[in-house]
Amino acid sequence: MGLGQHIHYFAITIPRPSDELVLGLVVVAGRYPFLPKPSQTGVLLWFCSTIPQEVLERHLPQPLPKGLGKIAVDIAVTLSFQNNWAGRTGTHAHPDGGEKLIQFYENTCNMQPLSSKTALPTLGRRLFSVNDGRYYYLDETTALQFSQDLTHLRKKE
Repeated sequence: MGLGQHIHYFAITIPRPSDELVLGLVVVAGRYPFLPKPSQTGVLLWFCSTIPQEVLERHLPQPLPKGLGKIAVDIAVTLSFQNNWAGRTGTHAHPDGGEKLIQFYENTCNMQPLSSKTALPTLGRRLFSVNDGRYYYLDETTALQFSQDLTHLRKKE
């Protein structure tokens, strides 16, 4: 991706007797202009995918922990907090995800839609042709609430 962003790749895995099963993949662009306020820095959840249920059922005898999608979004939010960007996180609901993906971002993650009238960051060149109205974000307040809602899943040290 370049242009000063730091790209981070994550795999959500679960141990099995002889290996690990990949449950999800996440790619986050760090040091990214925050979508509603490009003068501020945050992260962009660039790619997020979880294992299809039918594949999971063939390879994992126990039920999958609920909330894999939220865990994937939380990775981006946590990275933003760890870099002192106050949890600011943006993403795009790809059209292939349909209404289900929009509902996930809006209702499950409580992300706010970016107005389709808001210009996207150019980063010195136009990466995206237009704002298609499918961009979402968590600001400082909503990111903190989102993160706190998942505290019970975090490993205690």
